[in-house]
Amino acid sequence: MHKSVLAIDGGGTKTAALVANDLGQVHALRPSAGCHTQDGAGWQDALRAVLGQVAEVDFAVIGMPGFGEIPRDDTQIGAFFKAAFGDRCLILNDVEMAYHGAFPDSAGVLILAGTGSMAIGGGNDAIRRVGGWGHTFGDTGSAYWIGQRSLSLAAQEQDGMLPASGFAARLADGLGVPAHRFGLLDWVMALGEPRAQIAGVAQVVDRLAGAGDATAQSVLDEAATHLAALARAAGFAAGPWCHAGSVFKSARITAALTRDLGPPVAPVATALAWGLTQAATLAQWDVSQDWTTRVMMQAQDL
Repeated sequence: MHKSVLAIDGGGTKTAALVANDLGQVHALRPSAGCHTQDGAGWQDALRAVLGQVAEVDFAVIGMPGFGEIPRDDTQIGAFFKAAFGDRCLILNDVEMAYHGAFPDSAGVLILAGTGSMAIGGGNDAIRRVGGWGHTFGDTGSAYWIGQRSLSLAAQEQDGMLPASGFAARLADGLGVPAHRFGLLDWVMALGEPRAQIAGVAQVVDRLAGAGDATAQSVLDEAATHLAALARAAGFAAGPWCHAGSVFKSARITAALTRDLGPPVAPVATALAWGLTQAATLAQWDVSQDWTTRVMMQAQDL
């Protein structure tokens, strides 16, 4: 029976995981829902759905959204994984995990913008995190911020506080919502997972921006400005930077940040790829460079 290690990359919308064995074979586990503790007790169910797919592992490296920020949440997260793995696990913030993958041997700045937003920079021995304050009063430039900002502008247009541009009707149509006066309000009030589903509005906004909607374009441009500010606060000064997260599927946002900060570099590895190699190290496996290369290459493709 071959030994195995596990890497988990949690997020506000999705929890992904990879397993590697001592032969250098990697396979992806079926992803589950988001596992952010701020979204309620469902975070444990999301993790159980992943852990239920694996047998015993020698070590696990876990990137958890929000970890290291709220002590009571950290206590719950630690207890959950201790019950699963004992001392055979390393838990760190999901953005920190992505940073180590992106810049394992050098300094740089990683901008992460998915459901939430954060930038992390410096060197691996002294890193600085900026942002990550949550959707209530932070996460500027994130998918949630884009969705909330767009819904707010649509409401103001419907109230006559902004010039009628048709943005509200187009946004409602993109969401499959009736265009009557309180259609968007009805939609929001019926959401089962408000944070993740409002973040999903960003995809509609990006499509509208691509079709030429000026309001949608202005929201995305403002989001890019916020993300650039996070990068500078995290230590960006004309050095290498890279990005991760669903917001960067927007060509407009990526182009705006490229104009502002310069071209991004490709991350050396994904968060999950780094997690697997780190787990093997912490498990004290005697792995070769060939094993590491094979695992990294497979993990990049999954």
